[in-house]
Amino acid sequence: TAPADIADLTTTTVTGSTIALAWTAPGDDATTGTAAVYDIRYSPSTITPANWALAIPVTTEPVPQLAGTTEAITVTDLASETTYYFAIKSTDESANTSNLSNLAQATTLDISAPTISHISSGTPSTTSVAITWDTDEPATTQVSYGTTVAYGYYSTLDETLLTTHTVLLTDLTPETNYHFQVISEDAATNSAVSSDQNFTTTVASDTTDTGGESQTSAQIIIPNVPKLSIDKIMAPIVTAKKLAQRVEIMQNPVIPETTISLDEENDLITISEKILNNDQLSQAEEEVIVEALNNLILTNYDQTEDFLVLKGKSAPLSTIAISIENKNIVNTVRCDSDGLWEYKIQLNSFSPGTYQINMKSMIGKYKGNQKGVMKLFREKMPLYIILSLSIIFIYLIVVVIFLGSQFITDHKKHRKRNSTRKNVRFARRKIKHARKK
Repeated sequence: TAPADIADLTTTTVTGSTIALAWTAPGDDATTGTAAVYDIRYSPSTITPANWALAIPVTTEPVPQLAGTTEAITVTDLASETTYYFAIKSTDESANTSNLSNLAQATTLDISAPTISHISSGTPSTTSVAITWDTDEPATTQVSYGTTVAYGYYSTLDETLLTTHTVLLTDLTPETNYHFQVISEDAATNSAVSSDQNFTTTVASDTTDTGGESQTSAQIIIPNVPKLSIDKIMAPIVTAKKLAQRVEIMQNPVIPETTISLDEENDLITISEKILNNDQLSQAEEEVIVEALNNLILTNYDQTEDFLVLKGKSAPLSTIAISIENKNIVNTVRCDSDGLWEYKIQLNSFSPGTYQINMKSMIGKYKGNQKGVMKLFREKMPLYIILSLSIIFIYLIVVVIFLGSQFITDHKKHRKRNSTRKNVRFARRKIKHARKK
């Protein structure tokens, strides 16, 4: 009689290159005795009786133990991040062989750290810099930095798993050389750290350098008006505030769109998806995506009392890095599958001054040219507004003082009347009491 079929084959401990198996010894005569030999095999595809001979034999099978004993073996030299299937047959001394066991499967762990590439510190400003890099698999984002190779400072850890990474370092010292390393960790906690990199912040200056890039600018005038909250007697101030918050567009900031002619093989969304999947691009595809990134445009903008909303278009699924000079702001926004993007700027956070808004489009290792798209100018409150508000404020103080004095006078009169009435009542009671006597 052949040994019983093994029905409880399982995987236990799994590493990046090994998988441990366990099962119960079947015996040599059905479920009694001891089998003579095991034949354990594995494959990256499902094992069946038909392809059993093609599966890879394990060369270190254990010697079978008495029926009912727990058996175990660790299969080694496996590839990482690979799913394997395992099966066993057992044979007795008479060469009777059992049927194929149940299948057990497991996937070896990811033990490879992300590969970091295309590290860039762009163009540092006086007190900030945007660090960018790519990884070959989704990973976290962090930068260590400092004025020596000991670093000492870390950016906030972004645990979002991405292949394109951007970190803005702020509050830096002007005209100073900094060292930095980029750090990315994949979903399996394999961490990669780049070699030492460096950048130098620029000298503090009041001028704005556009780097020779073509740009279209506009000025948005938003005076620095204090927030006021009183409703009823503050109507003149509210009117003055609305007057001061008007927006004057000196020049249309919309950049004319450049049409890109593409055939079906060079469809932009397909190229963008290939980049995000780390697929190789042809030279023609690279030229198309670079042209699309360079043709980043600002199509429209909406302005309210508190926000400026920018809307534009670039390559599908690309990332737009938006930087505001003199305010050390660098943020990113992702384009949708049609290449459309939208970004909101909170105007109340700007002090009086001029701010150049620059944009750059990027996807994977491909980056477009930086464009200066708008100038935001917030002026100090005009003198006539200040004088108007001062007069209104003085008027309010006078009104408050007048109302206060009026209240005090009325209160004193009221107290005097009450006192007189009390005296009259007291005199009447006294006279009445005297008459009774």
